[in-house]
Amino acid sequence: MNQLSNAYRLKTSCVEGKYKVQEYSQFVINEPKRREIQATRFNDRVLQKSMIDTFWYDAMTKGFIKENCACQKGKGTDAARLILNDNLKRCYRKHGIDAYVLKIDIKDFFGSTLKSVINDTVKKRVDNEYIQFICREAINKFKGKVEGVGVGLGSEISQIAELAVLDGLDHFVKEKLHIKYYVRYMDDIILIHQSKEYLRYCYCEILNYLNSLSLNTNKKKTQIFKITQPIKFLGYSFRLTETGKVVIKVLPRKLTKRKRIVRKQIKEFLEGRITKEQIDESL
Repeated sequence: MNQLSNAYRLKTSCVEGKYKVQEYSQFVINEPKRREIQATRFNDRVLQKSMIDTFWYDAMTKGFIKENCACQKGKGTDAARLILNDNLKRCYRKHGIDAYVLKIDIKDFFGSTLKSVINDTVKKRVDNEYIQFICREAINKFKGKVEGVGVGLGSEISQIAELAVLDGLDHFVKEKLHIKYYVRYMDDIILIHQSKEYLRYCYCEILNYLNSLSLNTNKKKTQIFKITQPIKFLGYSFRLTETGKVVIKVLPRKLTKRKRIVRKQIKEFLEGRITKEQIDESL
């Protein structure tokens, strides 16, 4: 009922220089794992969505490599899985099973990124001072565990900005380290190469790059292993066989989650709270 008057009020506050980002809404989600979310208020979401769609998205994502798969038009988890699948097959055609995988996970990526690094990244890509101001407001409003560090997951600005923070790493891996088989989904990174020693060197170089941004790797989830061992990536297991076939399976934890949802839906159906059609649609 009030969208036109609210939109006009929002525009007026921008024109008069009175616009300020509201405090984020904070809550916790537990699927697929426990995360603390700081979500943009609706009024700010309207302004940010307009800014992103008309100008900011193109400016921020210009120059991204195709292997950078998260939070972009025409990309996503399916695109990342396809690239990994293709990388395994291409590597097999050239090197057989004599190759290795370097799997890197960045420790608390969103929560550990310096706000100054994010704001500098935006400034380098966007030459409009008012847009820079809006982004600074959105980024600086996030409350981290340490002052000046960390952004939340509940904003499209923070998601795309974080992609851009590691865009330099993508180009470094492809153009300086000359890794042909590479894919990244936000902070999940996979490199494939025929030399285990070279992957160790690559890891040291990548770690130095991340340290320059005050980031670090998750030591438990970062490892080098034979290409024939299962690669856990985005909820699936990828295993290259000796014949060159890639076997893809859903990870057990995802099946466990799905079974739990089905049991809950059956209970709700028996109690008359949902219909069979709703269960079918969910499945």
